[in-house]
Amino acid sequence: MQTLQQLLNNPEILHTYALADNSLYHVEHNINHALRVMQIAQALATKLKLSTTDIENVGIAGLLHDLGASNFGKDGHAARSYEKAKQFTTNQAILAAIREHSSGYPSTYGYILTLADKLDICGERLTELGKTIAGVRQIEHLQKMTFKIAQQTLTIQFTSDGKLNRQELDAYYFIQKIANSIKNFAKHFHLQSRVYLDHELWQVLN
Repeated sequence: MQTLQQLLNNPEILHTYALADNSLYHVEHNINHALRVMQIAQALATKLKLSTTDIENVGIAGLLHDLGASNFGKDGHAARSYEKAKQFTTNQAILAAIREHSSGYPSTYGYILTLADKLDICGERLTELGKTIAGVRQIEHLQKMTFKIAQQTLTIQFTSDGKLNRQELDAYYFIQKIANSIKNFAKHFHLQSRVYLDHELWQVLN
C-alpha cells in the first residue's frame, strides 16, 4: 500500500480532483477540500492519542474521500469515491470510512473522517453557486475553525467576520448534519462536546 506522502504526490489523484466541476456544488469538493479534511482528520486522531498507523490511515481516508465527487453531483459520491479509492489502497478500514462518510459511522476511522469532513465549512470552501443559496451562503462569513480535546471534552470554536446571519445559517439543513457528526463522534470516544461561535455557545450544535 502506498504511504500518505506517496499518495499526495500521485498525479492520478491530483488529476481526478482537478476534474471536479464545482459549478455543481454549493461548496467545493476538490483537492483543497480533501487536503483540509486530511489535516483535520489527522489532528483529531493525534488529539485522541491514536497510533501513528491510525493517524496515517485517517489521513489517507481524508485525502481519498471525495474522489468520486467530480462531475457527477453529490448524490452517490461516497460510493463512487469508495470504488475509486480501491485503486490506491486495500486497507478495508480506510475504504469503509470513505464508503460511509456521508451516511454512517462504521468504525473509528469512520467517525473521524465524517467529523473532519463536516468541520470543513469555512468560507474558502464556498462556490459561486453557494453564494446565491440561502443558508449555505452564510458560511462565507465563517473564517476559522479550531478544536481541542482535553479533560474528556471536545471543544470546537468557529470564528466569523461579524457579518453572519445566525438565524439563516442555523436553518441550513447541513448544520444538523454537523451536529449529528459531533454528537456521534463524542459518544463513540466517550467525550463531552461543546461548540462555540464567536465565543458564545452555538446552541444548535450543542
